[in-house]
Amino acid sequence: MILVTLFAVIAVGYGVSRGDTATAAQSAPRVITESHSGRTFTLKRTSSSVLRLSNKWNWTQPKARGGTVVLSRINYESDPGFKAWQITRRAAGTAKITASGRPNCDGCSRAARSFKLTLNVR
Repeated sequence: MILVTLFAVIAVGYGVSRGDTATAAQSAPRVITESHSGRTFTLKRTSSSVLRLSNKWNWTQPKARGGTVVLSRINYESDPGFKAWQITRRAAGTAKITASGRPNCDGCSRAARSFKLTLNVR
């Protein structure tokens, strides 16, 4: 009986753990940065995300294609070291968010960057 109970507890714990990991890997993080470039996330109806792009680059205004999300600039009273946009769900579908950045320094060794993100909006 103890062995059966132990097996059941381990099996349930393993299932919950695997389920949580799979969900976390697919759901859009609360904060999306340039380090997430190239990835695809799921943005659920009840979730909310913010796009933050570092001031290490001068970024173009991010564009959201697909009509499923809206990007709204977040203005801060003092410079936090990044620019940010609230990502708001508009409709179900696929959104592609893109931006380009060039180094925000003179004579530094940083290269230009591009930011690309796909959101599957549910």
